[in-house]
Amino acid sequence: MKTDNSFPLISQFHELQEDFERLLIADEANASILAGLIAEKVTLEKQIAALINNNHSKVVPVLTQEKHNSEVNDLISELHELQERFEQLTLLEREDAEVVEWESEKAELKNKLHTVAMEQQQYKMMLGEKEKENQQLLTALHDAQEELERSFFAQEASDAGQRRLNRLLERHPALWEFDTLEISHAITDDDYQVAQWCLTDVNLDKRLISKLRFRTVLSNGIVGIIIQRADQSLSSPLVRWPTTYAQHYELPCVVSRASGAHGSDNVFNILGSSDWNMIQALTGRLIELLARSDCKLPEGLEAGELKDGLIEFKDILTKWPNVLRYDTIDLYNSLETGNYHSIGIRLKSLQLGDCSWKHLDYRLATVSEPGKSFDQHPRLEFPEKASEVLKSWFAEIEDEHGDRLELRFAQPNMIDTRVWNALDGDDRLFIVSLIASLDTQMMELQQKYSSARNDWQSWRYLGSSIKTILTRKSTESQKLQKV
Repeated sequence: MKTDNSFPLISQFHELQEDFERLLIADEANASILAGLIAEKVTLEKQIAALINNNHSKVVPVLTQEKHNSEVNDLISELHELQERFEQLTLLEREDAEVVEWESEKAELKNKLHTVAMEQQQYKMMLGEKEKENQQLLTALHDAQEELERSFFAQEASDAGQRRLNRLLERHPALWEFDTLEISHAITDDDYQVAQWCLTDVNLDKRLISKLRFRTVLSNGIVGIIIQRADQSLSSPLVRWPTTYAQHYELPCVVSRASGAHGSDNVFNILGSSDWNMIQALTGRLIELLARSDCKLPEGLEAGELKDGLIEFKDILTKWPNVLRYDTIDLYNSLETGNYHSIGIRLKSLQLGDCSWKHLDYRLATVSEPGKSFDQHPRLEFPEKASEVLKSWFAEIEDEHGDRLELRFAQPNMIDTRVWNALDGDDRLFIVSLIASLDTQMMELQQKYSSARNDWQSWRYLGSSIKTILTRKSTESQKLQKV
């Protein structure tokens, strides 16, 4: 008899029992399936218990060998079924874990997909805005290009017309070209006469001015001209409306026999090159106009008196002391290195007396030692290209900032005489005139570049200090010459 085959089965059964108990604890979700298995297990336990009782102490069972073998085979079959169910449960457990992981990944992917969709929507909106903006810029660019082309051709035509007109005026200097002339609302009394003038498309000093409005004021035998503009934001009819009259609509070009050129703020000292020449040209043309026999003025105005007053005015302007003039001023860069401070200044269309230049670049600088004032060691620096203006220019300094002529000053009345004496008379006169206009230059730069710096008052004071030092030095030299 092979009754001992039942003991391995019992051992395997115990192992299965432990596995089922583990699965029962691990996965409550499969409780219903395990319940069925447990029921089967109970039945098997009863059968095995009976089998054990029959085989106790290896007693020969009552059952026949055939019946015993049948029972063993049944147990083996049931064991196989239990193994299959166990494998199914294990697979279900693994699948459940995978499902949980898949659900987690799915949720994460869903969130990422939502984020990507939102970003894509934002990108689409941004792309749409950019395309719209690009289209607007492209349209604006085309419009600007067309306008530039029209302006270019118009400027070419205007320049060609101006050249023809200038040739005509050179051949006929007495001819004054303008479109319309109106003289209105004359005011007269015993002390003065006032007339309002308006010319359109008028040519003065080779400049074509679309509209020129001004008043003439005759007082004490001298005429003054008051230039008018339509808007405070416009310089027209002037090239550069003086900064000191920035809030005014009128510029009073008025003098007296005793006024002279005293004061750097005198309107005739701060007029730009083109505007100074235009005022003189206008005065001459008005004199010629009033001298004509067919000149008709409003009632109350005397052409002869007005002409004589203009002649007096022109005579004063002709004798006006030479002043450095320019049409435009720009700030082209600044340098701050340790105690060294400087600003680059660019002047265009310069004029001093009968001399004129296209442009001048120079630097206003200072070295401010710790504990001392900003204007303690001021200086003027002229780069090599300034030699077009300063004929006796030489490279007094050569360093990483380039070759330059440097004229240094120091409080209270010191000037670098080695450099000063090396300059010729015309260049000294030019530098003196440049220094005299420093305050006006600083005022204009402050107005033009107010947001670029917040220390313009210091630079204005620096310019005034150079002027004061030069005046003291000049006075000292004159005293020494008299001794």
